[in-house]
Amino acid sequence: MMKQHDNPEEYKRHYYRYASGFIAALAVMYVAYFATLNGWFGNYLPHILLTFAAVQFVVQLVVFLHVGQESKPRFTLWSVVYGFIMMLIIVVASLWIMANMNYNMHLSPDQMNEYMLQQNKKGY
Repeated sequence: MMKQHDNPEEYKRHYYRYASGFIAALAVMYVAYFATLNGWFGNYLPHILLTFAAVQFVVQLVVFLHVGQESKPRFTLWSVVYGFIMMLIIVVASLWIMANMNYNMHLSPDQMNEYMLQQNKKGY
C-alpha cells in the first residue's frame, strides 16, 4: 500500500521519479527492439543487447524496487544479490552439463541423425 504524501513537493518528486523511470525503461526497450529488427550494430548486436539488458535491470532495481534506498538492514539488496547468485549457479551449471553431454556424445550432426533414424526404426 502506498503511503500518503501530505507534502505536494514530495509527491511531485516521487511522481517525476516514477515517470522518468518508466520513460527510461521504455526507451531502452524500444532501442533494443529496433536495433534487433533493423540489424543495427552488425556483429556487435549481442554485446549491445546485453548492455541494454543491464541498463534495463539497473533502472528497474533503482527506480521501481528502490534498491539502495532502504535503511539498515538492507533486506531488499541482499535478496537481489541472493537471486543473482542463484541465477548464476543455475546458468553456469546448465551450460556445464550441456557442454559435458556434448563432449561425451562423440557424434557429428550426421552421425546423430543416423543414430536417431536407427532408434526410430526400432519402434520405441
